[in-house]
Amino acid sequence: MALRASVLQRLRDRSRLDAKQIASAFLKKVRRERGLTQEGLAVLVAVTRGYIGQIESLNSDTKAPLEFLVLVARATDIPFSLSEGDLLKPPT
Repeated sequence: MALRASVLQRLRDRSRLDAKQIASAFLKKVRRERGLTQEGLAVLVAVTRGYIGQIESLNSDTKAPLEFLVLVARATDIPFSLSEGDLLKPPT
């Protein structure tokens, strides 16, 4: 029973990390494509630079709500995709 709980916890942790990686990659992509600093993006979407930094950092527990990522996409006119492959492609 303990082994099964351990496996389930690892799967949950992996899912959370994958979502965190996608959010982090998306924000970095947005900033790179628009030539924005963390501060510049923060001003554009009315949050603090620290919040942007926490979402971009894989060492932070801060999670980006889907609504926030959609807000960033709309504010910067960059399509939002949940596909990891799309997020990690170099800008065109």
